Amino acid sequence: MRTFLVIAAVLLAASLALGGEVIRSRAVHRAFLKATGYPQGRPGFVADHIFPLCAGGRDAVDNLQWQSVAEGKVKDRDEKQLCLRIRQLVAAFDAKWRPTP
Repeated sequence: MRTFLVIAAVLLAASLALGGEVIRSRAVHRAFLKATGYPQGRPGFVADHIFPLCAGGRDAVDNLQWQSVAEGKVKDRDEKQLCLRIRQLVAAFDAKWRPTP
């Protein structure tokens, strides 16, 4: 788990250095819906990023999966905690290692 957090922190730091905000693509979402045979959405399910965007996951069709609404709520809660820890790790690393001008 620690290795995962370190890798995720590095990915997040890189994404922040490149512009900060992860932007979700509607085109990717539509392509996922179409590719899975549910162009109008799947009742009772949501499209979910397998590897969270906030942890450096890509906004790509191959990083999306169908997830039940109930499972999505649990995963979203867990991802919020994970991403908060990643941001804290990045901030601590940045405070210690960023060169001062």
